[in-house]
Amino acid sequence: MRFCNERGYAMAALLVGMSVMGIMLSMALPVWRTAATREREAELVFRGEQYAQAIELYSRRNGGFPPNLDVLEEGRYIRKLYKDPMTPDGEFQPVYFGQPLPGQIADPPETGRGGGRGGTLAPPSPIGAGQAGGLGGAGPIIGVVSMSTAESLRLYNGRGRYSEWAFVAIAANITAVKRLIHSWQEFKKLEKKEFA
Repeated sequence: MRFCNERGYAMAALLVGMSVMGIMLSMALPVWRTAATREREAELVFRGEQYAQAIELYSRRNGGFPPNLDVLEEGRYIRKLYKDPMTPDGEFQPVYFGQPLPGQIADPPETGRGGGRGGTLAPPSPIGAGQAGGLGGAGPIIGVVSMSTAESLRLYNGRGRYSEWAFVAIAANITAVKRLIHSWQEFKKLEKKEFA
C-alpha cells in the first residue's frame, strides 16, 4: 500500500513540474519572437544598405544609376542579390528615379495659378505601380524598399513601417535636392514675374 502512495506523489510532482515548465515557456515565447524580429530587422537594414552602397558605387563608376538590380551583381558591385528578410518571397521593391518614396511628400500636381502647393503623402505602392512599363520599372533604380507593410519594432530614419524604410543611394539624394532647389528657384522667378 505504501508503494502506491509514493507513485502518486511522483506523478503529482511530475505534473507540477510540467505545468511550471509550460508557464515558463509561454512567457519566453514572445521574448523569442521579439528577438527573432529584431534580428530580421537588423538584417533588413544591413541588406538594404548593401544595395544603397552598390548603387552608389555603380553611379560613381558609370555616371548614372543601374537600369535593374541584376546589373549590380553582374558588375560585381554587390556580392549577391540579397533577399528581403521581412517578406515570404524575399523580393525587394526597387525605387526608381523621380518616384516618391512611401510615406514622404510627393511632388504636387501641376495646376493652375496658385494651386498645387503643399504636396501629399505618397502611399506604399507595389513594384512599378504608376510607372510606364508596369512591372519592368521605369528609369534607373536609385534604391530599394521592403515590400512588407507590417509595423516595425523600431524606427529607421523616423519611419515605423518596413515599406517606408528606404535604402537609397546618396547621389540620388543629392540629385533630388538639386532638382528641388532648381524647382524652387524657377518658382521664385515665376512668382516675381506674376507680382511685378
